[in-house]
Amino acid sequence: MLLLKKIYNIIICVLFLVMFFQCNPYPQKIKMHKQQYEYYLATIYKPYPMEIIRFEKPFPLVPKKHGPVLLTHFDSTNFLSKLILDTLVKELSVYKNLDSLKYIYNIENQWIGTINYSLRDPNFVIIHHTAQNSCLQTLETFTKAKTKVSAHYVICKNGKIYQMLNDNLKAWHAGYSKWGDVENLNAVSIGIELDNNGLEPFDTAQINSLLILLQILKKKYKIPTQNFIGHGDIAPIRKNDPSILFPWEVLAQAGFGLWVDINDSTEIQAVLPKKVALQYLGYSTKDTVAAWRAFKRHYLKDTTASVTSFNDSIILHKLVNKKINYGFSTQ
Repeated sequence: MLLLKKIYNIIICVLFLVMFFQCNPYPQKIKMHKQQYEYYLATIYKPYPMEIIRFEKPFPLVPKKHGPVLLTHFDSTNFLSKLILDTLVKELSVYKNLDSLKYIYNIENQWIGTINYSLRDPNFVIIHHTAQNSCLQTLETFTKAKTKVSAHYVICKNGKIYQMLNDNLKAWHAGYSKWGDVENLNAVSIGIELDNNGLEPFDTAQINSLLILLQILKKKYKIPTQNFIGHGDIAPIRKNDPSILFPWEVLAQAGFGLWVDINDSTEIQAVLPKKVALQYLGYSTKDTVAAWRAFKRHYLKDTTASVTSFNDSIILHKLVNKKINYGFSTQ
C-alpha cells in the first residue's frame, strides 16, 4: 500500500512538470531573445561612447501594473534590454581608447582622467506618429532586433506613456536627418512616438500627456523652444509625420515649437528668398520641393508643394523674423 502511494505521488509530480513546461512559454522566449541579443552584438551593436546610465525618472511614466497581457509579453524583452544596457556600461569602463596611436602611429599617449564631466543632455525633441494600428503593435515593433527602430517614449491614445529608453541614450528614431547645421538628430534628440496611423485626429488624452511630458523634458534639459519639431521637418524627403492633423499650434501656445498665423503681430523686417528662408528656419533644401511641402504641412496644415500663395510667404517670413527677434539658434 505504501509503495502504491509513492508511485502515485511520482506520477502526479511528473504530470505537473510536463504541464508546466508545455504551458509556460517564458523559457522559450528567453532562449529566443538570447539569440536576438547575440545577433544584436554580432550585426547591429557598434561601440559608441555612451553616457553612464541614469536610473531615476522625473515621474513614474510607466504604471507598475501593466496588466497580464503586456507584462508577460514584454518580460523577456525587458531582460534583453537590460543585457544590452550592461554591455554599454561595460564599454564605459574601457578608459583608454587611443591605443592605436602608439601601436600603429607610434605616438605616445597617456590616460589622465578629468574630474570635470557629466552626462550629455538631449537638445531636441522629435515628434512622430507611429503609422501603426495600436500601441501594442508599436511596442512589439520597438522590441524586435530586426526592425532596428526605437523611441524613448510611446504615448497611447488613452494617454498612457511607455518609456522605452533612458533619455541620455541614443534611440533609433530619426534615421538620416538634418536640421540647420545639425546632422544625425538621433545623437542629440529624444524621440516621442504617438499611437496614430497618420489618417486620424490625435486624441485629447494623448495630447494632454504629451504636453506634460514635454514640460518635464524642457525644464529638465533646458531644451530651446524652437527645438521641438517633427520627423517630417528633419527628414522632409523620406517622412511626413506627424500628419497635418497634429496640433502644432497647441504645443506652441504651451512653449513647445514656433508658430505664427496670418494675424500674428510679428513684424516682417527681413525678406529672404524662399529657399534661404527655409534654410534659416532649419530645413534641409537638398530637395526644395520636399522642404516646402514639410513646411506647409507643419505650419499651414497643407500637403501641396506646387502652390505658393501670398499668405504662405507671409507666414514663412513672419516665422523667420520671429526667430531673428528671439535670437534662437539650432546649436
